[in-house]
Amino acid sequence: MNLEWRPRNIYFYTGLILSTIIPILAYSLNFENVLHRRLFFLLLLALIIGGIIMDGFGGWIASAAKEAW
Repeated sequence: MNLEWRPRNIYFYTGLILSTIIPILAYSLNFENVLHRRLFFLLLLALIIGGIIMDGFGGWIASAAKEAW
């Protein structure tokens, strides 16, 4: 089993963290407050950009799965 840390793994784990934290924050924010709405839209923007980055680096994840197999 190869547990070596590779810099490209950070994109994968960043996407996992964002996709876990954003729904939790979405339910805890008060949308009547302007600051909370701005925070929510910034988090959504970060999730979209993270999705684009993960899609771009998806080949790395596929090749890592092939190596593991």
